[in-house]
Amino acid sequence: MTDEEKILSGENDDANIFRRFAAWARNLFGAEKPNDDDHHNDPILEQLKYVENEKTKDYIQKRLIVQIDYYRFNSRENKAHYQRLMRSSIIIGALIPVAAVLADGNLPMKFVISILGASVTAINALLSIHNYRDLWLEHRNIRQRLERTLYLYFNDAGPFYQGTRKEKDELLISTCEMDMERETSKWLSMWKKPDEEKQEAKKEEQDK
Repeated sequence: MTDEEKILSGENDDANIFRRFAAWARNLFGAEKPNDDDHHNDPILEQLKYVENEKTKDYIQKRLIVQIDYYRFNSRENKAHYQRLMRSSIIIGALIPVAAVLADGNLPMKFVISILGASVTAINALLSIHNYRDLWLEHRNIRQRLERTLYLYFNDAGPFYQGTRKEKDELLISTCEMDMERETSKWLSMWKKPDEEKQEAKKEEQDK
């Protein structure tokens, strides 16, 4: 068997080493795995056919499911960004003392250490500015709340246990809209907070 055939068949040692290294790098830096979530809404769509009111059915399909997908996507994206940047910061930070030991007055190594330190500072600044962790958790929580409310509605459980069908439909819409409005308010306050802190700091300087 030729070297090319060994590589294609996976029997080549170098190919196996490269494959293991690539898998390790993907796990380390949070590379996205193939997404098999194409059918995550199937249970909801299955229950949707039992909804009698066409307006409620239309609301669930064109409003609620769309928002659930939006929060799911954003939660996954923010989680990936946060974990990737945190892992990079940890690894680069761990390399700084090693590089410092190896420098021993070496000018190029000192330059490398400076670059590493600046990289850690830049990564931490990005994490602070974009609030990846907070957005990841907040979008995950609102998605779970919307899904929970929807399943309670489908099964006439919790707050949907009593009342007429019309009252249950109205309760579903009002509850979901309130949850989404609350999330939007949190998002806006999250971005306004740095500006407010800057204004307060500027006001304190002027008072002095």
